[in-house]
Amino acid sequence: MQSAVRIFTPRVSSAYFRLFATTTSAWRNKKIISPAPAIPGEPEAPTMKSSVPGPRSKELLNKLDKFQDTKPILFFTDMEKSMGNFVVDADGNTMLDMYCHIASLPIGYNHPMMEEASRSQQWHRHLLQRPALGSMPSSDFPAQLESTMQEIAPKGLAQVQMTCGCGSSANENAYKAVFMRYQVPCFCHHNHSYSTAHIHSIELVAAILQVPKNYHHVC
Repeated sequence: MQSAVRIFTPRVSSAYFRLFATTTSAWRNKKIISPAPAIPGEPEAPTMKSSVPGPRSKELLNKLDKFQDTKPILFFTDMEKSMGNFVVDADGNTMLDMYCHIASLPIGYNHPMMEEASRSQQWHRHLLQRPALGSMPSSDFPAQLESTMQEIAPKGLAQVQMTCGCGSSANENAYKAVFMRYQVPCFCHHNHSYSTAHIHSIELVAAILQVPKNYHHVC
Protein backbone atom coordinates (compact mmCIF):
# COMPACT_ATOMS: atom_id res chain seq x y z
CA MET A 1 0.00 0.00 0.00
CA GLN A 2 3.03 2.30 -0.10
CA SER A 3 2.12 3.43 -3.60
CA ALA A 4 -1.36 4.47 -2.48
CA VAL A 5 0.16 6.53 0.33
CA ARG A 6 2.46 8.31 -2.09
CA ILE A 7 -0.48 9.11 -4.34
CA PHE A 8 -3.04 10.33 -1.82
CA THR A 9 -1.06 11.93 0.99
CA PRO A 10 -0.05 15.18 -0.81
CA ARG A 11 -3.67 16.11 -1.53
CA VAL A 12 -5.13 15.56 1.92
CA SER A 13 -2.30 15.89 4.41
CA SER A 14 -2.65 19.57 5.34
CA ALA A 15 -6.44 19.76 5.56
CA TYR A 16 -6.86 16.39 7.21
CA PHE A 17 -3.99 16.99 9.60
CA ARG A 18 -5.76 20.10 10.89
CA LEU A 19 -8.99 18.11 11.15
CA PHE A 20 -7.18 15.31 12.98
CA ALA A 21 -5.47 17.75 15.36
CA THR A 22 -8.76 19.48 16.19
CA THR A 23 -10.53 16.17 16.66
CA THR A 24 -7.79 14.77 18.87
CA SER A 25 -7.84 17.86 21.08
CA ALA A 26 -11.61 17.72 21.44
CA TRP A 27 -11.44 14.00 22.16
CA ARG A 28 -8.95 14.55 24.97
CA ASN A 29 -11.17 17.27 26.42
CA LYS A 30 -14.18 14.92 26.08
CA LYS A 31 -16.11 17.44 24.01
CA ILE A 32 -17.06 14.81 21.43
CA ILE A 33 -17.73 11.10 21.65
CA SER A 34 -16.23 10.01 18.31
CA PRO A 35 -13.63 11.24 15.79
CA ALA A 36 -14.77 13.48 12.95
CA PRO A 37 -15.62 11.64 9.71
CA ALA A 38 -12.85 11.11 7.17
CA ILE A 39 -14.97 12.57 4.36
CA PRO A 40 -16.17 16.17 4.79
CA GLY A 41 -19.95 16.26 4.96
CA GLU A 42 -20.35 12.65 6.04
CA PRO A 43 -23.12 12.22 8.65
CA GLU A 44 -22.06 11.48 12.20
CA ALA A 45 -24.83 8.96 12.82
CA PRO A 46 -27.93 7.42 11.20
CA THR A 47 -31.17 9.40 11.26
CA MET A 48 -34.56 7.92 10.41
CA LYS A 49 -37.51 10.01 9.21
CA SER A 50 -39.83 7.17 8.14
CA SER A 51 -40.11 3.43 7.92
CA VAL A 52 -38.21 1.64 5.15
CA PRO A 53 -39.37 1.66 2.46
CA GLY A 54 -40.89 5.08 3.05
CA PRO A 55 -43.75 6.77 1.18
CA ARG A 56 -41.55 8.10 -1.65
CA SER A 57 -39.81 4.74 -2.16
CA LYS A 58 -43.20 2.99 -2.23
CA GLU A 59 -44.41 5.47 -4.83
CA LEU A 60 -41.37 4.79 -7.00
CA LEU A 61 -41.80 1.03 -6.48
CA ASN A 62 -45.33 1.22 -7.82
CA LYS A 63 -44.13 3.10 -10.90
CA LEU A 64 -41.26 0.70 -11.57
CA ASP A 65 -43.40 -2.36 -10.89
CA LYS A 66 -45.35 -1.67 -14.10
CA PHE A 67 -42.44 -2.83 -16.24
CA GLN A 68 -39.96 -4.58 -13.90
CA ASP A 69 -39.94 -7.08 -11.04
CA THR A 70 -39.43 -4.94 -7.93
CA LYS A 71 -39.47 -7.64 -5.23
CA PRO A 72 -35.70 -7.48 -4.58
CA ILE A 73 -35.71 -3.66 -4.19
CA LEU A 74 -35.44 -2.42 -0.59
CA PHE A 75 -35.65 1.33 -1.22
CA PHE A 76 -34.59 4.01 -3.69
CA THR A 77 -31.34 5.88 -3.09
CA ASP A 78 -30.67 9.61 -3.19
CA MET A 79 -27.23 9.45 -4.77
CA GLU A 80 -26.57 13.17 -4.37
CA LYS A 81 -27.20 13.26 -0.61
CA SER A 82 -25.49 9.94 0.19
CA MET A 83 -22.01 10.55 1.57
CA GLY A 84 -19.16 8.39 2.77
CA ASN A 85 -20.36 5.32 4.65
CA PHE A 86 -23.95 6.54 4.83
CA VAL A 87 -26.70 6.05 2.28
CA VAL A 88 -29.69 8.40 2.11
CA ASP A 89 -32.90 6.99 0.65
CA ALA A 90 -35.61 8.79 -1.30
CA ASP A 91 -37.45 9.58 1.96
CA GLY A 92 -34.44 11.21 3.62
CA ASN A 93 -33.52 8.32 5.89
CA THR A 94 -29.77 8.25 6.59
CA MET A 95 -28.44 4.74 7.19
CA LEU A 96 -25.03 3.19 7.71
CA ASP A 97 -24.44 1.24 4.50
CA MET A 98 -22.87 -2.18 5.06
CA TYR A 99 -23.89 -3.33 1.56
CA CYS A 100 -22.21 -0.66 -0.60
CA HIS A 101 -23.95 -1.76 -3.82
CA ILE A 102 -22.50 -5.26 -3.69
CA ALA A 103 -19.16 -3.95 -2.37
CA SER A 104 -18.61 -1.66 -5.37
CA LEU A 105 -18.06 1.40 -3.15
CA PRO A 106 -15.00 0.54 -1.05
CA ILE A 107 -14.36 4.19 -0.15
CA GLY A 108 -17.96 5.32 0.16
CA TYR A 109 -20.42 7.58 -1.61
CA ASN A 110 -19.34 10.79 -3.36
CA HIS A 111 -15.73 10.60 -2.24
CA PRO A 112 -14.09 13.95 -3.15
CA MET A 113 -11.01 12.30 -4.64
CA MET A 114 -13.14 10.05 -6.82
CA GLU A 115 -15.13 13.06 -7.97
CA GLU A 116 -11.91 14.87 -8.84
CA ALA A 117 -10.58 11.86 -10.76
CA SER A 118 -13.87 11.48 -12.64
CA ARG A 119 -13.40 14.91 -14.22
CA SER A 120 -10.32 13.79 -16.15
CA GLN A 121 -10.48 13.10 -19.88
CA GLN A 122 -8.83 9.73 -19.32
CA TRP A 123 -11.69 8.70 -17.01
CA HIS A 124 -14.33 9.82 -19.53
CA ARG A 125 -12.59 8.06 -22.42
CA HIS A 126 -12.55 4.70 -20.65
CA LEU A 127 -16.05 5.12 -19.21
CA LEU A 128 -17.56 5.87 -22.61
CA GLN A 129 -15.92 2.94 -24.39
CA ARG A 130 -15.53 0.42 -21.53
CA PRO A 131 -12.91 -1.60 -23.45
CA ALA A 132 -12.86 -5.38 -23.22
CA LEU A 133 -9.58 -5.70 -21.33
CA GLY A 134 -9.29 -9.42 -22.01
CA SER A 135 -9.35 -9.07 -25.81
CA MET A 136 -9.11 -5.41 -26.92
CA PRO A 137 -7.47 -3.29 -24.19
CA SER A 138 -6.56 0.31 -24.85
CA SER A 139 -3.03 1.16 -25.93
CA ASP A 140 -2.20 2.76 -22.58
CA PHE A 141 -3.31 -0.28 -20.55
CA PRO A 142 0.20 -1.78 -20.04
CA ALA A 143 1.50 1.55 -18.75
CA GLN A 144 -1.50 1.88 -16.43
CA LEU A 145 -0.93 -1.54 -14.90
CA GLU A 146 2.79 -0.92 -14.50
CA SER A 147 2.27 2.42 -12.74
CA THR A 148 -0.56 1.23 -10.47
CA MET A 149 -1.10 -2.46 -9.74
CA GLN A 150 2.49 -3.56 -10.27
CA GLU A 151 3.74 -1.00 -7.74
CA ILE A 152 1.63 -2.50 -4.95
CA ALA A 153 1.69 -6.16 -6.06
CA PRO A 154 2.94 -8.61 -3.39
CA LYS A 155 6.46 -9.91 -3.94
CA GLY A 156 6.54 -12.83 -6.36
CA LEU A 157 3.11 -12.12 -7.90
CA ALA A 158 3.84 -10.63 -11.30
CA GLN A 159 0.59 -11.62 -13.03
CA VAL A 160 -2.33 -9.18 -12.83
CA GLN A 161 -5.95 -10.22 -13.45
CA MET A 162 -8.20 -7.23 -14.08
CA THR A 163 -11.13 -8.79 -15.92
CA CYS A 164 -12.95 -10.37 -12.97
CA GLY A 165 -14.75 -7.41 -11.47
CA CYS A 166 -18.28 -8.63 -10.85
CA GLY A 167 -20.36 -11.55 -9.62
CA SER A 168 -20.80 -12.95 -13.12
CA SER A 169 -17.04 -13.10 -13.60
CA ALA A 170 -16.68 -14.79 -10.22
CA ASN A 171 -19.18 -17.48 -11.26
CA GLU A 172 -17.42 -17.92 -14.59
CA ASN A 173 -14.10 -18.47 -12.86
CA ALA A 174 -15.75 -20.90 -10.44
CA TYR A 175 -16.89 -23.00 -13.40
CA LYS A 176 -13.38 -22.85 -14.81
CA ALA A 177 -12.05 -24.16 -11.51
CA VAL A 178 -14.57 -27.02 -11.65
CA PHE A 179 -13.46 -28.01 -15.16
CA MET A 180 -9.80 -27.82 -14.15
CA ARG A 181 -10.55 -30.07 -11.19
CA TYR A 182 -12.36 -32.48 -13.48
CA GLN A 183 -9.33 -32.67 -15.76
CA VAL A 184 -6.88 -33.57 -12.99
CA PRO A 185 -7.19 -37.37 -13.54
CA CYS A 186 -6.47 -36.83 -17.23
CA PHE A 187 -3.25 -35.07 -16.32
CA CYS A 188 -2.30 -37.81 -13.91
CA HIS A 189 -2.07 -40.37 -16.73
CA HIS A 190 -1.63 -43.82 -15.20
CA ASN A 191 -1.92 -42.59 -11.65
CA HIS A 192 -5.62 -41.80 -11.36
CA SER A 193 -5.45 -40.19 -7.96
CA TYR A 194 -6.92 -36.72 -7.66
CA SER A 195 -3.66 -35.12 -6.65
CA THR A 196 -2.35 -32.16 -8.64
CA ALA A 197 1.23 -33.25 -7.94
CA HIS A 198 1.41 -35.01 -11.32
CA ILE A 199 0.52 -31.92 -13.34
CA HIS A 200 3.72 -30.95 -15.12
CA SER A 201 5.06 -27.42 -14.91
CA ILE A 202 4.97 -27.16 -18.71
CA GLU A 203 1.21 -27.75 -18.60
CA LEU A 204 0.74 -25.07 -15.98
CA VAL A 205 2.76 -22.57 -18.00
CA ALA A 206 0.83 -23.50 -21.14
CA ALA A 207 -2.45 -22.81 -19.34
CA ILE A 208 -1.31 -19.40 -18.07
CA LEU A 209 0.14 -18.34 -21.43
CA GLN A 210 -2.78 -19.88 -23.36
CA VAL A 211 -0.53 -22.16 -25.40
CA PRO A 212 -2.62 -24.89 -27.14
CA LYS A 213 -2.20 -28.34 -25.67
CA ASN A 214 -3.80 -31.72 -26.40
CA TYR A 215 -6.24 -31.46 -23.54
CA HIS A 216 -9.01 -34.00 -23.17
CA HIS A 217 -12.46 -32.84 -24.16
CA VAL A 218 -14.99 -32.45 -21.40
CA CYS A 219 -18.23 -34.20 -22.44
